[in-house]
Amino acid sequence: MTKKSIKFGFTLVELLVVIAIIGVLIALLLPAIQAAREAARRMQCSNQLKQITLALHNYHDTRGAFPAGNSRIVHVEGTTTNQFNGYTPLLMLMPFYEHQAVYEEATTGPGAGKDPDGGAPWSDRDIPAIVCPSESNARNAFGRVSFVFSLGDWADKNWESTTTIYNNRGVFTRGGGTNATSADFHNVWRSMESLTDGTSKTIVFSERCISSRRNTIRGAYILDVTGIGNTAGGGEAVTPKSCADLREGNGYVTTAGGIQKDDHFGTRWADGRGPSSFSTILPPNSPSCSGGNLDYDARMLVAASSYHSGGVNVSLADGSVQFVSETIDAGSLTNTTTPVSNGSSPFGVWGAMGTINGGESKGL
Repeated sequence: MTKKSIKFGFTLVELLVVIAIIGVLIALLLPAIQAAREAARRMQCSNQLKQITLALHNYHDTRGAFPAGNSRIVHVEGTTTNQFNGYTPLLMLMPFYEHQAVYEEATTGPGAGKDPDGGAPWSDRDIPAIVCPSESNARNAFGRVSFVFSLGDWADKNWESTTTIYNNRGVFTRGGGTNATSADFHNVWRSMESLTDGTSKTIVFSERCISSRRNTIRGAYILDVTGIGNTAGGGEAVTPKSCADLREGNGYVTTAGGIQKDDHFGTRWADGRGPSSFSTILPPNSPSCSGGNLDYDARMLVAASSYHSGGVNVSLADGSVQFVSETIDAGSLTNTTTPVSNGSSPFGVWGAMGTINGGESKGL
């Protein structure tokens, strides 16, 4: 009797079934892998924000105060004096988060004391410690930065030649704008003692998406919005709702207005003008708006934003970092509101967390 040979292998149908099963498993696993990667990026972003906040504490321990929202640096090179009055706190903190060399270049090297928006080459340098790894538009910019400082529940008034301390509500003061010549209205400092609401109830830094020359970034910047103010310094009354209503799905703005094409948001990290700060008025991932045609006009509303799902990381004055949902209570935005100068914030929990002395008991 002849033995029959036994053949091993798959039929074509079996092979296709196996491939289909593998494809389904990959499709099921891929979102989980992506979610795990984003969770890791969000954690890294949180750690970076914490390091900057610890640097703020070290700065305070050394100097006895926090840096100003727009610091003044004067540098003399021979017969030439360079002076700029609008440097961000991130620059002043650099020696305290292991970037002493960059700080020295910015304050004493070539280009020191110059406007980061023109003539200061060191401000275009990328510094990984201040760029969130979840930032999807970082490759499209230069001098990138993902972190912004809090002005509290204050609609920023930045570009003025008058000698006025505009921000009375947040940790970081703004004085006069970069056109003001009096040194008395720059380098205005606050200390821990100023935070009478408590360090655990006061936001100091948050995230802000980097501009990409598109309207589809979260928190897109919209120009010439009625009710925000204007470049002539008027428009004291601010209507947050006029800006909030321009938001479309998932925090994007796709049809109304546009973003500032000069891409100041998230670039030139040393520049302390409007794009380097945010207000706790509109909730996270809301649009940001200006009453003029620039992104550092006289009156503007800048919202915190990120590419993390559902909210942003913020750091508090006690050194902790928390994730804030974009659905956080931000009060009623229906009324025309002049800048708040004292008392509790009308902008809910979000506004209360921005004030240093509003007397609120609200916390995250």
